[in-house]
Parts: sequence; structure tokens; C-alpha cells
Amino acid sequence: MEAELKNKHYIRKKLKRDLGRTIERLKITFSSVLYIALIHRIRKIVNIKLSKVVKTHTKKLTVLRSKQCEKNTKNSLSQNTINNYSSYTLTDPEENALLFGLDQHIPSKTKPDEIRMEFESFYQNLVPHLQNIEDENISIKTKLLRSCEQYTKIKTSNKYSDGLKLLQRNKDISILKKDKGRGAVILDKLVYIDKCTALLNTHQFKKLASDPTKRYEAKIQRQVRKIKSCLTTTQYRKIYPTGSNPGRFYATAKVHKLKENDGIVPFSVHLFCKS
Repeated sequence: MEAELKNKHYIRKKLKRDLGRTIERLKITFSSVLYIALIHRIRKIVNIKLSKVVKTHTKKLTVLRSKQCEKNTKNSLSQNTINNYSSYTLTDPEENALLFGLDQHIPSKTKPDEIRMEFESFYQNLVPHLQNIEDENISIKTKLLRSCEQYTKIKTSNKYSDGLKLLQRNKDISILKKDKGRGAVILDKLVYIDKCTALLNTHQFKKLASDPTKRYEAKIQRQVRKIKSCLTTTQYRKIYPTGSNPGRFYATAKVHKLKENDGIVPFSVHLFCKS
């Protein structure tokens, strides 16, 4: 998140610099009256675009806030993170396992012997890089042994293991990630497969025997390199394609687009997305 914010700030500063240079060029190119008229027109267009963006994001935030329940209760967490559209009713252990979404880490039971072996392997790999001072080597080994003993004594909670085992054994349901936000969506597996198959058979998707993206990308790269001398460094970097990928079918749940009148099986319109 911090890296993304820094990148956005960098882009904003760069755009401000480019804007300043463009304004200076406009002042030199056009007369005062024409320059003022042009700036007025540009500001009007920007304000229209900005109002549309603000309206869209305000609408999204309003919908998200309206769906939030009271905080610090199990029921509110369940309603916000678990959407069960299947015919199966979740038990309490299963609901607890899914309560914080599918990206939470469930710690497994630690095995002391395996941990000691990893610490010993780490020390053996570290020894060749240490200075040949006996007291220093003994001090490092002692610290590692102390850390190893403290680590093996850490108790991990297995309160979610029963729920996870029950969900794992249930072959009649499919558990999906939400397209936006944290949480889980539960569907009957047969319904899920039928909906995926129906959507894949439409004109929106095509199965590729091989990935042609790299071939097309290489062609574009060759053409862009030919005109590199006519472009600025910034323009060249913007249009030079790298790391391209074809669209993929992810079949994630678009629960945020559901409407009240969609019923208990609303995925016929909004559930699946492609990238």
C-alpha cells in the first residue's frame, strides 16, 4: 500500500510538471484572449469529468456503507464476509473458519523436531560466512538455540481446524472469493459448474490452444523500437509493451453488484467476471 501511494504521488508530481510546461507553451503559442478562452474550456471539461468520477465513487461508497452492520458482533462479521447462496446450511465451526475471509492464515500445529532441524540447517549454512572467532561462533549458536527453544514453545490455536475439515470434506459446495473486498461466497457445486459452462460458451470467451500474446507483443516491440528516435523517453516507456497477458476467466463473485430484486440465486447476471 505504501509503495502504491508513493507511486501515485510521483505520478501526480510528474503530471503537475508536465501541466506547467504545457501551459507555458500555450501562452507563447496563442494570443491572450485565445489562451483565456482555451483555459476556460479545458477547466469546464475537467469539472464535468471530475463530477462524474466523484458521483460514481460516492455511489459505490454509499452502497458499501449501507451494507455494513453493527461492529464487534459475530453476526455482523458473518453478514459482511459470508454470502451463502447454496442449499447447504453452515455449522458454527464452518462459519467461524470462514468468518475472516479466505485470505486469513490458519496456523498449523508446530512440530518441534522439524523446527530444530531448520535452525540447525540455518546455522550450518551460516558458519562458512562467519569470521573464524570461536567466542563469536559460540555466541551466535547460543542465541540461535535460545530462539529455537522459544519458537518451539509457541502454542498455535487449532480452533478453526474442525470447521476447515468439514468444509474440505463437503464435495457438494464451492467456496469462492469475492471480486471486491474480503469474504467468501458459497454456491452449490453443480450450479456453479453449470453457470461457468454457460458463460464460457458465449461469444465473450474463447479457449486458446496456445498463448499468442508474446508473439504479438514482440511484433509491437519491434515497431516501437523503429520509431524510438522520434519519441521522448517518457512516451517510449508508456507505449512499449512488456509482460502482456491474455484475458482470463476467474469466475469470482461480484456480490457488490447484487440488487435486492435479484433473488437468492443472483449470479445469473452479476456473479462472474473476466479479466
